[in-house]
Order: sequence, then structure tokens, then C-alpha cells
Amino acid sequence: MTTKANKIEDKGGIDPAWGRNLDRRVLLLVLGGIGGDGHSIFDPNLLVSFGVPEAVVSAYTIEHHSGGSPKEMIFNGGGVVRGVVGVYGLDFMRGLAGSLGVTWRGAMGRGWEARNIAEAVRQWVDENMPRVD
Repeated sequence: MTTKANKIEDKGGIDPAWGRNLDRRVLLLVLGGIGGDGHSIFDPNLLVSFGVPEAVVSAYTIEHHSGGSPKEMIFNGGGVVRGVVGVYGLDFMRGLAGSLGVTWRGAMGRGWEARNIAEAVRQWVDENMPRVD
């Protein structure tokens, strides 16, 4: 089994361990909302609605542009769009895992990588954050 560790990159001055400042409920909402999706670009407001601080969301929000091949095209509302401003789910999940110090199994595709990251983060949450029922 191979594992991957995220390189923590400078994201505009946010705490490199920002994920450790999120509570269990927020982390579970993120995992349920975007966790296993390695392809989509999400509306930043979705992450804010989960409870992710705006500074963190802003650090991952960029303008994405469609390319010329089908794998590089961005679809929104059923058609191809030139571009969209949002948070690429796989980048966010890599950043979350890196901020928690989590490693994950490597994968060939983006979807599998996202699912592996989500699984590793879920395990970290279960091991490090007590349930409050």
C-alpha cells in the first residue's frame, strides 16, 4: 500500500493546521458534502454554510477555466462554460488532509484519490474527535 502526504502550501496566511480548528460537525459536513468528489468545482458559499471559515474558503477559491479537450471542459447547468469561480474539491480535500497531518492511499484517478482522502480524514475524525450525542 502506498501513502501520500499533502505538502502544506502557503495559502495566503491561513494557519497551516486550519483543519484542526474545525469541530467534528463541520468536518463531517465537509466529508458528506464534497469528500469523495475529485472532479467538481464547488460554490464557496457551500463550504461557508458548513462552517468552514471564510478566510480558509477564500484561500481555496480561484477562477477555473475550461480547456479544449472534454476532460478540461467545465460544465454548469448542462452546458460548457468558459470558466467559473469556485473551490476545486480535490484541492480542498488535499489541503484539509494536509492541515490535519493525514496521509492517504495513492490512486490513479482523481475520484479514487478524493475517496481515499475522505476515508483517511474520516478515520482521523473518529480517532481524534469525540462524539457528542
